[in-house]
Amino acid sequence: MTSMFEIVNGHKLRKKVRAVIENEQGQFLLIQPHGYDSDAWTLVGGGVELNESNEQAILREIREETGIDGVIRLQISKVVHWFCFSDKIKRQRQLDHDGQIAKVFFAIVPTNAVVLIQQSEIQAFIWASPKEAEGLIKNLEQRNLFKEIVTEFRDNRLHRLTPGHPRRARPRARNTDPGYPAQAGVLRLSRRQPCAAVGRKGEGSPTL
Repeated sequence: MTSMFEIVNGHKLRKKVRAVIENEQGQFLLIQPHGYDSDAWTLVGGGVELNESNEQAILREIREETGIDGVIRLQISKVVHWFCFSDKIKRQRQLDHDGQIAKVFFAIVPTNAVVLIQQSEIQAFIWASPKEAEGLIKNLEQRNLFKEIVTEFRDNRLHRLTPGHPRRARPRARNTDPGYPAQAGVLRLSRRQPCAAVGRKGEGSPTL
C-alpha cells in the first residue's frame, strides 16, 4: 500500500505534485484558486492519494483542475519542492504532519487543448509566455520553482532529448520570502536534508 506521506529525516511530509504545463506554442498554463488575489496565479497540482503514484496523481490533477486529458509529454524533475509548517500553523490547523513535499513535473499539452477549470476550487486560468508567467506568479518560492523547471526542461530542450541523457538543473537560492511557511527549500533526490536544514522561520499558509 502506497502512503500519502513520506518520512524525511524524521519529518512526516504530505506528498504533493506540481506541474509546469506548456502548450506547443510555448505558452504556460497558470490557475487562480478561490481566495487568491485577482493578480496572483499558481501552478496546477495537489495531493497524492492513497495507492497512487506521483505520475498518476499529476495526470489526475491536470485532468481535474483543467479538464485536459491529452498530455503529449510528461517528465519528472530532479527538483523536489518542500517545506515544514511552523508549530503555530500546525496547532491552528490541527495538522497531523510536519509539512509537504512535492514532486514537480514538466508537461506538454496540445495547443488546441480545451481548458475546463474545476469551478469548485479554481476561479480562473490564463495562458502566458514565460516572462509573463514569472510576473503573474506572486509567491517568490513558486516563481523560482517555475523558473528552474523552465530552465531544466524547456530552455535546455530536455524534452527533445532521448531518455537517459538528462541535464542537471542549476541550483537556486534558498527561500527568503517572509510570507512563506516555516522552513522551505528545494532538495535533490540524491541529497535529502531535514526540514530544519534550509529556510527561515515564518507563519505562512499550509497550502502549496
